[in-house]
Amino acid sequence: MSNVITRLSKLSLASFVLSMFFLASLSSCKTKKSIPVIISEQSFLTPEEAKDRLLNQPEINFFSGKAKISISSKFGKEKGTLYTRIKADSVIWAAVKKLSVEGGRILITKDSASMINRLEKSFLTKPLDKIAENYGLAADYHYLEKLFLAQTPALDTTTLWEQSEDSLHYTIKTIAQDIVHTFHLDKRDGTVTSGTFRDKFVSDGSWIYSDYRLVKEGILLPFYRKYELTMGNDEYLSLEIKYSEIELDEPKDIKFSIPSHYSRMN
Repeated sequence: MSNVITRLSKLSLASFVLSMFFLASLSSCKTKKSIPVIISEQSFLTPEEAKDRLLNQPEINFFSGKAKISISSKFGKEKGTLYTRIKADSVIWAAVKKLSVEGGRILITKDSASMINRLEKSFLTKPLDKIAENYGLAADYHYLEKLFLAQTPALDTTTLWEQSEDSLHYTIKTIAQDIVHTFHLDKRDGTVTSGTFRDKFVSDGSWIYSDYRLVKEGILLPFYRKYELTMGNDEYLSLEIKYSEIELDEPKDIKFSIPSHYSRMN
């Protein structure tokens, strides 16, 4: 697992931040029961109902989850187990383990993003405002938190809102944090099945969500997710995540401290 942390740390800072976003975008559930869906035109949402589902997300105050993760980049491929805890409007925490040994953990607050490499005894910390200033990234904490929870971030519907449809999906193109996002929604229940984004610094990303399950009354989350990110300088990141456990609104301890003998990553 040291290889996972080391390889991610070799990416540019922009990739580092988005890597943490993808690493921490964890929603899973203890229930094993999938939601049966009967396809019929009569059960389709109207365009306005789909828009309402996208814009109005259920409230999650505390999230904790466990998932199997496969990480691929130009440095190679690694697999591990990801543990995540999120306290709404406060902090995002995640740890990566392989064979029960922790390789590292990350912490994102309203002010900064940090990563610890346990096996190499090193760390990296960057202020969120500097990340946004230097790389033009959507480094707003609330934006990141919503994406980590697989929920829709705040959208600028006045600048851009394009909606189309095919036989099974609505497609909505709009703006979030000055970045164009495209969402594909299932007409039956309004869940997001896939999407893309492209920022002004020519970063391209896409995601696929499937195997939605009922986690809590009124809250559906995808158990399977695949994320793809490409950037300049031949940098790319691919994450495949399969969720197995989640608890909502049951607070747990969040521990993150950098040992004094750890060295700062370059």
